[in-house]
Amino acid sequence: MRGLVRVVAVGAVGASFGALLPTMHSSGADPTPPAVPTTVVPVSAARVDSSSDLAPFAAGLGTALLFSAGAVSLLEARRRRQWRAAGVGARLTPPTAQDVRTETMLRSLSAGECIVRLDIALRAVAADLAAQDAVVLAAVLGDMGEVRLYLRGTAAPSDPRWTVDAHSNSWTLGGAVTLAELAPAARCSPQPCPAMAHLGGSDEGEVFVDIEAIGVLTVQSPWSVPMLRAISCSLALSPLLGGARVLTVGLGAEPDPETSVEAADSLAAAIDAATSSLGSTPAAGSSTFALRARGVGGELWEPFIVVAADQAVSPSIAGQVGAVGAGRGLAVVVDSPGFVDTWTLASHGDHHVLAPLGLRVHPVGLTEHDVAGVYDVLEAATEPLSAHAEVVPISAHALPPLSVEPFGEREWSLLVRVLGQVEVVSCAGQAAAFDRSKSLELVVWLSQHRERSTRGGARTALWDLDVRDATFANVVSDARRALARTVPPPEGEEWIGRTLTEQLPLHPGVVTDAELLSDRVAYSRGLPSVAAIDVLRPGVELLCGLPFADTSYLWTDAEGITSSLVLLATGAAIELANHYLALGDIDGVFWATGQGLKVLAGHEELIALRMRAHSRRGDLAGVRSEWESYERALAADPWAAAEPAPKLVALRRELLAPHTGGPWLDQPPLAAAAAASLRS
Repeated sequence: MRGLVRVVAVGAVGASFGALLPTMHSSGADPTPPAVPTTVVPVSAARVDSSSDLAPFAAGLGTALLFSAGAVSLLEARRRRQWRAAGVGARLTPPTAQDVRTETMLRSLSAGECIVRLDIALRAVAADLAAQDAVVLAAVLGDMGEVRLYLRGTAAPSDPRWTVDAHSNSWTLGGAVTLAELAPAARCSPQPCPAMAHLGGSDEGEVFVDIEAIGVLTVQSPWSVPMLRAISCSLALSPLLGGARVLTVGLGAEPDPETSVEAADSLAAAIDAATSSLGSTPAAGSSTFALRARGVGGELWEPFIVVAADQAVSPSIAGQVGAVGAGRGLAVVVDSPGFVDTWTLASHGDHHVLAPLGLRVHPVGLTEHDVAGVYDVLEAATEPLSAHAEVVPISAHALPPLSVEPFGEREWSLLVRVLGQVEVVSCAGQAAAFDRSKSLELVVWLSQHRERSTRGGARTALWDLDVRDATFANVVSDARRALARTVPPPEGEEWIGRTLTEQLPLHPGVVTDAELLSDRVAYSRGLPSVAAIDVLRPGVELLCGLPFADTSYLWTDAEGITSSLVLLATGAAIELANHYLALGDIDGVFWATGQGLKVLAGHEELIALRMRAHSRRGDLAGVRSEWESYERALAADPWAAAEPAPKLVALRRELLAPHTGGPWLDQPPLAAAAAASLRS
């Protein structure tokens, strides 16, 4: 578990994805900047250019790396929590169009990869710098993966892959150095700079500042409120923090219990809370950077971060902060004068300058609408998935006779595998070879959007930027050729139809493994266990992993397709395992649940079935083993709730309770005989 870092946001600055964000609609309005663009701009567009017509701050989610990376990480964790708790028949509420656009923008940044590189680089040098009494103050992450660290204190790297610039007192790591090469050194240290905040872009790359290491950052700009909002929200969701306690002022909302949000009445109250919570940390004799790098006392030495907007800085407040000093656990970001010897991010005409480094920065700014949109997406992921079906009373005499006709699978020539790694295969198992990765993605997109497979929809989904007509035409042609090389289409037809309209239809002979599984699940309902197993097992055999594994498609998660397929796959595995359990076929239960756990580790119902199966055998050690595997799945999720599901806790207590008999002794003889017959 990573330590909790307290982030204090004062004034009109939004800081939390929980209770804080909805209140932004009722908070004071930001100062109106001249001609601020309301559209999201790509990260690459957020570079300072004196000839550019861009506003002096970069508005929108397309520039907030830490905020976007943290939001995506939390969103995925919440969805995994939804999936684990879902039972048979659970359905996902389709996301709104606005939620789809917001999530697509968050994922289009690929911010997680950038933040991981910065994280690993900081960990890799932590011990080396701490041994020489040096501290990282700021970092610049280049477009090609270069990492430049600005230091306080003189230090020489022991790793030759880092180069020293004595003039700027910085270390630089080349973009060619891989994360695997840095990993051995990075494992030796926790994150030494948890208060690293993303300020924006410069000519060198993306600029980050360790607010705790510098002590105080003063923002001097007409656009200070959206800039401070970006800093506080980024810190609240930062993957470098792992978790945050947020103290807000004047936002009028109840704290979100999941984020440990707290409230303060004023900047003075926030500083009082911060200094009292630090305890003896300022008197430790070393910077918190060094304490973390060395692992002193087994503590995480969490910093306390205060972000304040429109709050006057009195001499007493300045004295309190000055008494703590920089790099001693307290970090303050304000937009009002009053502190001395601080770092500043000041507006100079069409750009901002970060002093004392002298970097020209195009800072990130978030509007209330930006942050509220992300909150809406995160909030939707907290709703439990459940099946809502109206109960209709029917007469037993009105039931039709049970069908005994064997299941007939739909005819197909090409199978698009999406329940695991994505590929297209023929009936003989030959995989289609695509010259372009986008061609395979196009086929997958068409298979998931048969009712609205338009050219415009495909272009919008596959590219987050506009592409030329010729580029899209080449992708479509490559997809047609790859499919036709694998299996020739019927006479006079194409696997991807040629039309003179906007439609781009996929041939019915091209199906997905999810469609085949769905057909079997629907047909098996109401069948006796033996017949249902015959129908379901070939479909469950298709499960190979998480849907769309090892892809970076932007549309699958945003449109809820991944969630729907996870529910389909785990639901099918649960139904099959229940049929096996009803027949007393314990090996069948383990096989079916194992297939489902390939899709989602730690699924509550699947784990429960395995625990019951072990109990049927009288294997209490197996029950404990399944419980431990469930706990490991939760521990592997950095955002997961610490406590396991209450229903699994109760089941474990029930199965491990002392008793003279056991449920494995209650297996009906006829069921056991049927299970033996089925296995044979």
